Amino acid sequence: MILFTSHTMPTDITVVELSGRLALGNSLRDAEDKIKSLMAQGSKKVIVDLSKIELTDSAGIGMLMMCHGTAVGAGAAMRIAGANERVMAVLRLTRVNETLALFGSTQEAANGF
Repeated sequence: MILFTSHTMPTDITVVELSGRLALGNSLRDAEDKIKSLMAQGSKKVIVDLSKIELTDSAGIGMLMMCHGTAVGAGAAMRIAGANERVMAVLRLTRVNETLALFGSTQEAANGF
């Protein structure tokens, strides 16, 4: 199961913290719906913090890409932060890094907006 929390930084940046496994069968749809809902409610700068994600698979990558598509359609920007080496390897292998901006920490991602 994926745990989901969010908070807003003082600069109107919404940080979505996910924890667990970003993999098929682990409530990916719920996490995707929550992220998309934040964008629908007006969040224009979203950082998805993966620092507490143990691993990801193609379903998790698909969820991130769907959220990115929603962000683009809503005139918002989405960034990924804090992925561990294992998750980062999958993001690079699948070339997600060519579409999504990847940062080492939420602060680095926030500085880039």
